[in-house]
Amino acid sequence: AMACEKPVVTSEIIELPSVQENKTSGIILKASTGKTIAQAIITVLKDKKLADSLAKRGREKVTREYSFEKSVNEIETLFMQTVK
Repeated sequence: AMACEKPVVTSEIIELPSVQENKTSGIILKASTGKTIAQAIITVLKDKKLADSLAKRGREKVTREYSFEKSVNEIETLFMQTVK
């Protein structure tokens, strides 16, 4: 979703918090119940400025940290270390 420039709501239970920055590139819920998830989604839907900001910053983070070139370089470095 972040790569598609969409706002993201997630929980600390899954690994996305390592990708997201709370209230910068997404909303991370500490306690995720149906009610808290619904409230967070409603907040994003009602606040276009917030949604646009989360989406834009999420896309920037994905582009910066998970680019094709960066991934290839990391795999190449790992391969070269393994071969040595």
